[in-house]
Amino acid sequence: MNNYIEEEILEEFAEFLIRNRDRNSLDNTSKYDKYILNKVKGINIEYFDAKDDPWNSVILECSRTNDIRDIFLASSIRVLSGNIKTLRVISDSLGKISYEDFKNGKLIACLEALYRNKNHTFYGSEYMPLLIRADNEEEKTLKTMNIFQKVFSYSSTIKLETSSKKIHDSLKQISGIGDFYVNRIIFMLNVFESQLEEDYVSLGPGSEYSLRLLCKRYPKTKKALLFIMRELQRLLLEKGIVISISNIENSLCEFQKCYRHEHGLLLKKK
Repeated sequence: MNNYIEEEILEEFAEFLIRNRDRNSLDNTSKYDKYILNKVKGINIEYFDAKDDPWNSVILECSRTNDIRDIFLASSIRVLSGNIKTLRVISDSLGKISYEDFKNGKLIACLEALYRNKNHTFYGSEYMPLLIRADNEEEKTLKTMNIFQKVFSYSSTIKLETSSKKIHDSLKQISGIGDFYVNRIIFMLNVFESQLEEDYVSLGPGSEYSLRLLCKRYPKTKKALLFIMRELQRLLLEKGIVISISNIENSLCEFQKCYRHEHGLLLKKK
């Protein structure tokens, strides 16, 4: 018996992960899995390696190299702009995103041009990752570029970092970014940089819902949360499931959708 994790829910979560290990064919998915895939326009979500998730693989496609600085820049644009289209347009304009383009000012100039063209597609998602107050579009554009500049500047030192918590603490010093979106940048870096120690985790509402189901007592501190995630990782390994903490976090968010459906609980409409 485990002192921290509910065995019955753990079995459901493990079955969910195994069921979704091979998502190459819709024929292998459950009825509700197909419903989820249809909701995201047929995109095949991968729970074992988020690097192969079509959303995240765009980051690799748009980065000039696998250099962590280039990936950090592409990840930041993906998260802070709120959509992939911005990332693709910039990479098409610059011929891939690179640290050199940031140093010579081309990256910011390209972003600024998009924000000035009055096409609100490039102003982020409905969740507004950038917390900007402005009296007019001009002021909003300048403030937005200032935040991008500050975030991008961190790329000059990120190659020296070995801890996701250190990166999180540094990004948190930059005002104007919502907490959730700092965490999303950290999540993506954990996915792409295997040498980065996963010593920081912060769950979104979907993942938290699942973890509350799994935990006999929900952790009250960040340290306790990290302990529980590592314990969950260990228990899954005992069941033959090798998975990173970042991908556990990613999977927990999707698990609660299936759990609610299978147990007759209503999903909130977005």
